[in-house]
Amino acid sequence: MTRLKSIRILFAFTASALVLSASCAGLAADAAWQRLIRVEDPSDSGRNAWPILVRVDTPREDESGRRLRVLLKGADGAETVVPSQLISVADPKAVLPGLSNGTVEICFLADLKPKSVSTFVLRIAGETAEPPTNRLVYEGGGFGIKVDTGPALFSFEPLSGQLCTYRPKIAGIDEDVRFRQMPERLQPCHWNPDVWVEGRSWGHTSDWNCERPEARPEMAIGRGDIAFRMVRSGRMWSAENVQATVSYTAFAGMPFLLESSEMRFTAATKVKAIRHNELVFSRGFHTQAIWPDGTGTPQTKAIYNKP
Repeated sequence: MTRLKSIRILFAFTASALVLSASCAGLAADAAWQRLIRVEDPSDSGRNAWPILVRVDTPREDESGRRLRVLLKGADGAETVVPSQLISVADPKAVLPGLSNGTVEICFLADLKPKSVSTFVLRIAGETAEPPTNRLVYEGGGFGIKVDTGPALFSFEPLSGQLCTYRPKIAGIDEDVRFRQMPERLQPCHWNPDVWVEGRSWGHTSDWNCERPEARPEMAIGRGDIAFRMVRSGRMWSAENVQATVSYTAFAGMPFLLESSEMRFTAATKVKAIRHNELVFSRGFHTQAIWPDGTGTPQTKAIYNKP
């Protein structure tokens, strides 16, 4: 790969700015089991059908088979069931820590007013919510699954499971943003994590290959109407002492994909470099970068120079 053919973007972001993690507290001991969920939105514009993630220590259902429900508690005390989903696959390093025994992770969609605090109740109940306006749509399965959130379509590479392409429909784009190093080969645009061990070549998680037993990672997928999560873990092919994990999480109605990754060294290893969150795109797809400075003021810069 040469810099004349592609642009490399190294980035990291705090997911809490996108997906809100809620605080959870128990009610009085003499009440039926339930939890109060407090969600604070610090934004100035508010959010509609926004994903909220919360962890609770509780059984998934009671003996009668009734499921956990999330209810919005109004100022008058009235409660309304909101769309929610249990996330069955734990992400060890993303928005929330991995789940312990007896703990479940729940995603629900909430309408939040600017700079507001909203209260929800989580309990085992029989009533159900109205179906969400936006639902995730899936095509295929396994390592090469495609996930359509509505505003964006995310495609994963069939051999490695890495993010391969995305289509930002919210921006009016009807083609996949991707990386093609050679005309006949479409490669993942997400390469990392990767490691350069002394005396070896670079190794990337995008080199994982489900068709080769020695290079196939373990994979778990949790999917529903509201949330999708894929977690893959395995040995880096170029470093026998390095284990890597990559997690992706997508939400209905949201134009972004959350990614987290980690590398674990199981023995002392001499390395020249390690990297996380490297995205590689063919030239011309991305021309500007935007980020907040120390005061939160948006800053922009051109990242594309025409050849």
